[in-house]
Amino acid sequence: PKLPANPGPLNGRAMKVPNGHSHFFSYFAKVVPIRYETLAGTITESAEFSVTAHDRPVHGGRDADHPNTVHFRGGMAGMTINFEMSPLKVIQREQYASTWTAFVLNAITSIGGVLAVGTVLDRVTYHTQRTLMGKKTL
Repeated sequence: PKLPANPGPLNGRAMKVPNGHSHFFSYFAKVVPIRYETLAGTITESAEFSVTAHDRPVHGGRDADHPNTVHFRGGMAGMTINFEMSPLKVIQREQYASTWTAFVLNAITSIGGVLAVGTVLDRVTYHTQRTLMGKKTL
């Protein structure tokens, strides 16, 4: 099945070395597993990822983009890619839209739940107050 359109975060991206070849690039990629479930019952396992890129000159000095940042001197020109695999899985499931009656029923049950919890709290507070007031008069 065709997956939803999701362009990759690195598509069409080029990193240019500003001064010569003495530059160091770091990429941090976070990979999240995802499962698509359609109404027809088709299940597709895939993964989505996001990328953060950092670069610095090997010779050190001030960062052109961030004037308050000073890079240390040293290291080798190169590139590192750090992958972080997410332990959580995103499940995207197609489902039919709920009807108006289902919405009303869910709203009524939610209100009933709030009233039930409020009643329990009121009774506990009332009995605690009566017990404490009874002990003070003795």
